[in-house]
Amino acid sequence: MRTPIPWLLPLLLLPYLPAQEAAPASREAATLPPALRFVDAGRADRCARLEQLSTADLSGKLEYRMEWSPAEGERPDRFVLGLQVRVAEPGDLVLCMPAWRPGSYQIVDYGKKVLDLAAEQGGRELAVEPLETNLWRVAGAGKGPLELTWALEAAQFKTRSRDKDAPPGYHFHAPALWLHELRHKQLPVTVELALPREWEVATGLDGKGDQRRRRRPTLYRFAAADYDELIDRPIMCGDLERFDFRVRRKRYEVAIWGKDGTDRQEFAERLGRICEHFDAMFGGVPFDRYVFLLQVGGFGGGGLEHRNSTSISVGNLSGSRPDRKSMADSVLAHEFFHLWNVKRLRPVALGPFDYTGPNRTTALWFAEGVTSYYGNKALAQTGLVDPEVWWSGLATAFSRLRSDAARKRMSIADVSWTVWDGPRMARRGVVSYYLKGECLGFLLDVLIRDGSDNRHSLDELMRRLYARCERGGAGFAEDDVRELASELAGRRLDDFFDAYVYGTEDLPIEEVLPKAGMKLEQGEAGGRRVRFGFVEDPQASDKARRIREALVGPLVGRKDRR
Repeated sequence: MRTPIPWLLPLLLLPYLPAQEAAPASREAATLPPALRFVDAGRADRCARLEQLSTADLSGKLEYRMEWSPAEGERPDRFVLGLQVRVAEPGDLVLCMPAWRPGSYQIVDYGKKVLDLAAEQGGRELAVEPLETNLWRVAGAGKGPLELTWALEAAQFKTRSRDKDAPPGYHFHAPALWLHELRHKQLPVTVELALPREWEVATGLDGKGDQRRRRRPTLYRFAAADYDELIDRPIMCGDLERFDFRVRRKRYEVAIWGKDGTDRQEFAERLGRICEHFDAMFGGVPFDRYVFLLQVGGFGGGGLEHRNSTSISVGNLSGSRPDRKSMADSVLAHEFFHLWNVKRLRPVALGPFDYTGPNRTTALWFAEGVTSYYGNKALAQTGLVDPEVWWSGLATAFSRLRSDAARKRMSIADVSWTVWDGPRMARRGVVSYYLKGECLGFLLDVLIRDGSDNRHSLDELMRRLYARCERGGAGFAEDDVRELASELAGRRLDDFFDAYVYGTEDLPIEEVLPKAGMKLEQGEAGGRRVRFGFVEDPQASDKARRIREALVGPLVGRKDRR
């Protein structure tokens, strides 16, 4: 999702009426089996209805362009965009601006930002009819080339910093830029950017992005396999600091907008350790080139994952210390792990995407929360923090969860399913699937290790699901997690999933923690808050000690482990 630290500056997102196709589960619905409770009929009906309106056939390439258009008179700075298509069979086109962006499971209606949408063919302007907020119909398109143009105000993409003297910069999340014809996402794509000469451009798109021409503006040319790949490639431009490094012969590029005092050599070494750790865990990385698009010095923090890049915003890039993790390291590890979990190892609902409305799944606890589990654990496994720091952070996560009354109101499966059904700010009474998912990830890891005498782990479950998704070219069914966890643990885990994923019972940390060679201490927190501490159990069995050390290594003897 968009950030592993959702409590920092959550976006105020607008409600979207079609998302109400699936309201929060009622008490009666909660008694039904998952196969009946979680059926996304709204998506199928919506797609079938809209596809019937698209009757023209396109061929060839989708040729996109974007040009900087500075302010003129009272008109502010703009980006003018275009799309040229070839109509092979006459008919109507249905144009779509994504209603959301993958990784951020909220309707934001990017179509509201579109200005001056027009269609022209053979010197004739075609009527563009609004259908919904993010949809338009172009009726009566004939054979041959057809040109679409639209504009977007530049201010919405401008990077922001606490430093008033920060140089100009723009960060484009692709769903906010590019519209598409509803039935033709599969066509190959070309992109041309015409931007001021002094701007640098960084993106995961393939092409000759650094090919400078002796003209104003500078042209950058890129290509993508199809619209889904285009929409997964953000672009950052402006006054950028750039460098690259290699890990296991794979190239990593870093583009930074903004200034901070972090030593870049130390930062690259730290980032390389995180990348190498997950590379080793999965037996390789599924790319030849990966791009970190980083904004520093801004407000808040967070990130958004992509198949060969990530967009991250943090106050600074300072590193962790043995006794404390840094925000930058936590976000970097979380987003890089998404390279596998979500972008490839994904629930079946999350790809191929429907950009017109909600894409519902019950597994966001796994997609996001388990990613948080691995992102935080990696900092201890790579030696960036002491193991005690991870145990202390995990105790804090369980404390926060047990202190949150919302944990009893709705299952984490229902929370995942209904995340689309209103603004994020209006869902404060709902437990976080980041938080509960991280806790569930730990419990599953320990139960698998305990049931298999430490021969298997959650790592193996992730690798097997990843191989299955890559081999089959599709996502996993949500029961696959239950089945594979049961297989690796050597016993059925149906009761666990029914009680803690599809139910609202308190997570059994008191029962499971000793299996990892740790002891639970409960301190005074006041009010309804719970304060857990995880400390070494000197009476732990040999198996429990082996599990503890297999998780993040031996404890180093720090006194404060809460």
